Amino acid sequence: SLCKAKLFHGKRGLYFFMDVHHLLADGFSVRPFFRDIADAYQGKALKKDYYLGLLAMEVKRMLAGQYAADKEYQLHRYDGYDWCIMPFVPDPACGENGAEFCDHLRFNESQLQTACERLSVSFSVMHIASILLAMYQITGKKDVMAFWTFHNRQTREAGDAVGMFMKTLPVGCHMNEIHTIEDLLCSVKEQVISGIAHSAYSYLVEQVFSRGSPWIESNLQIKINASGLELFLPEDIELQNAYADTANNVMLAIISDSKRSDDKFDCSFSRIGEGIRAADVEQMHRKIIENLEAIVLDETDTKLLPNL
Repeated sequence: SLCKAKLFHGKRGLYFFMDVHHLLADGFSVRPFFRDIADAYQGKALKKDYYLGLLAMEVKRMLAGQYAADKEYQLHRYDGYDWCIMPFVPDPACGENGAEFCDHLRFNESQLQTACERLSVSFSVMHIASILLAMYQITGKKDVMAFWTFHNRQTREAGDAVGMFMKTLPVGCHMNEIHTIEDLLCSVKEQVISGIAHSAYSYLVEQVFSRGSPWIESNLQIKINASGLELFLPEDIELQNAYADTANNVMLAIISDSKRSDDKFDCSFSRIGEGIRAADVEQMHRKIIENLEAIVLDETDTKLLPNL
């Protein structure tokens, strides 16, 4: 089953337990879903959910030629290069199985907003650029590629929908053509915009995942949960699940809302899988943070772009 739900009594009151497959809902679905539960509990009218209609419209566009056009665009742009999409190679003989690291970033929301205005880019663009730069710094390879999570909720109707809207899009940079941080940010920004415009085709699924290749994914989880609801605050309970499976192919670089009072952000980085050294995961994590903080706090200099 892709979705299970149960209501039960606990020491602190009633608990509503949900087990939902990612195919059915993305992170942004949490807020409208719990809002609907709260509204239904209070007898309020529920907002109309247009997910199936939006999905039908996307399928119609794909069948009308959008998929073929976007495939041609992405293959023309990214095919023919020996992309580095993972900064290290698994070694089963090491006896390790990966690791996860999390740190509190040095900048707050106000400093981030200043950086976005100064550089004319979004937080997502800065994060992707930090990942690409870290891959180059660690491997020395000039053609580096990362992927980013496009939440795909531009319309007002999508804001109230529960469903899976996310798409994972590529960004590849030829670092021998990059001479400044501004060059890197400009390239990433252009590819983010073009990627959204040509997102009917999945380069990740067709060209990377289908071959079993690992990849790095930038994921911003900012203001996508239900913590702002006044009626109740959802509580995450970690359960032991014998049927759970880790995404061995993906290395997740996540920026999330901070639970602290200083208005700053948390950055986590994880790669789980046989033969993954914790030291390698930590090195990549530290490099991403170093680059991101330098970009946001305007501390960049030529040392971030060695040998160019």
